[in-house]
Amino acid sequence: MFSSRMEAQRDKAAAAAKRLIRRDRQLAPGELKPLLAYIEEHFLDQGFRVAKMKRACKVGDNSVVTRFRRQLGLKPSQYVRERQLAVAKELLTTTRLEIGMIAELLGFSSPQFFARKFGKRYKAKPRAYRRDHASDRPETDVEELSSIELRQALDGRLDPDRTETLIRRLVAEHPKDFVLTEPAGASVTEPDASADRSGRFDPEEIWVQIRDLEPEHQAATIRERFGDAGRELFELLSTKSRIEGRRDRERGVQLAELALESVDSCATVFGKELPELKAIGWARLANARRLREDFIGAEDAIRQSDAQWDKSARRSYLTEAELFTIKAGLRSTQHRFEEAMNLASHAIVLIESIRLPDQRYSRLLATVLVLRASICNCQGHTDAAIGDFERAMEFIDPHDSRLLLAVRQNLAASYTFSGQYQLAEQLLPMADELCAVETEPIVRYQIIWLTGLVKKGLRDIGAAEEHFLEARSGFQELGERGFWAIVSLDLAVLYSEDHRPGIAALAEEVIPVLDVLRIRDEAILARKLLADAIARNSLSTEVLKEARLHVDYLVRDLGVRLSRIHE
Repeated sequence: MFSSRMEAQRDKAAAAAKRLIRRDRQLAPGELKPLLAYIEEHFLDQGFRVAKMKRACKVGDNSVVTRFRRQLGLKPSQYVRERQLAVAKELLTTTRLEIGMIAELLGFSSPQFFARKFGKRYKAKPRAYRRDHASDRPETDVEELSSIELRQALDGRLDPDRTETLIRRLVAEHPKDFVLTEPAGASVTEPDASADRSGRFDPEEIWVQIRDLEPEHQAATIRERFGDAGRELFELLSTKSRIEGRRDRERGVQLAELALESVDSCATVFGKELPELKAIGWARLANARRLREDFIGAEDAIRQSDAQWDKSARRSYLTEAELFTIKAGLRSTQHRFEEAMNLASHAIVLIESIRLPDQRYSRLLATVLVLRASICNCQGHTDAAIGDFERAMEFIDPHDSRLLLAVRQNLAASYTFSGQYQLAEQLLPMADELCAVETEPIVRYQIIWLTGLVKKGLRDIGAAEEHFLEARSGFQELGERGFWAIVSLDLAVLYSEDHRPGIAALAEEVIPVLDVLRIRDEAILARKLLADAIARNSLSTEVLKEARLHVDYLVRDLGVRLSRIHE
């Protein structure tokens, strides 16, 4: 029997795992919710059995279990094992319980079985893991240093001496948590104009030499002159693809192709790392093609990426998380939201299983949180979306204006759609200010429209009308018919509730646009509602609201559009 103290330690260690299960249950389809509720209550039971769970949840066949695997990426038994091992890791690092007692507390049949499963999951036996990770320091010490003070050091907010001391101490005390590596690259035998004083190639200098060449000449120059430049050049070209692709999608694809070409050109310096880099390169090319709306090309690039990843001897969690994130973005754009959610959630789990004191780690985590939150919005899970957006704010570099804009605008939209108008009102001016840094006019008009919704919710009718009219005019100028229809219906509802004239004229203007959008059944229903009401002279606030509700899928699409801002 366990003492009450042991059970209390176990329950404390299990809190995080239970929160994760509850979150999965909140996001899961209705048929999976009973299974996850059962798992939350019983996942630490001795000899957990899926068959017993199925009986308790009145599941008669395996279809729901198959659905579980498709949704969460794991069989129920694997899912339970993952949660048990997460609790074990917490007990090993925060308590002095014997290994055998931990195994028994968590329902494992024997200490040997527990050790084998733990070693497979965390690449270390329980005793070795405890030795390398446990600390006599207060629990908050490591957490605060890694998430607060270390971040201040990396952001340049601490003095250099303190920064160096801090990082050295953290690396010495937690070598498996903080992996610091030198940038990849190769020395050259003959100094080149593009090499720095240490003999390494300077990618920025290479870029100066090739940026104005034709694409085929750029690739040839890299092959002929910079075949030893290494990963630094690949990462530079990938970054240029992302940044320049914001203004010119075709240019973004060209540079992503050039980045992939640079991997082949530098193949001799990569060794075992080559398949991993090719997998990343193909995935980033898929993302560039997606943003260019070449979905067939994006799918082909994803297949190439998967093939290279299967060959890779290196299994970097951070790389795998990036691959999952890119694939999730493609699935989200294709409105395959369940697959996108599964991929994004897997990426977050991978990222959170490591700790890296660098901007790539923080930005990738913030990016995938924004993506998952946008998917939640598209599925109508506004509360879950708000949680992810708020958490993403913790990881954003304050100088990353584009990602900061994406989060603040998305969060303001989520607050607005959930009726939390005061919170949205606080965020929108900051988003509007950030918008001045960016060049995409559609973002500006989306913020104006959201401000109109907030003003309407706060009953500032005059301000709401002014913002709706400005957004409507802007969307019309940009040819954004869907957004124009949404704002027009919002304006019509506002006029109707305020007993203004001109409602029928507004509705009549929307009908031809709904004809264009009638590829969706909802648009057909909205058009019929408005046309019939106008014909019977019975257009009312209720009819307008119902029509607006039918085309709400355009607002869900907005979540997908907004999630692209940071890419």
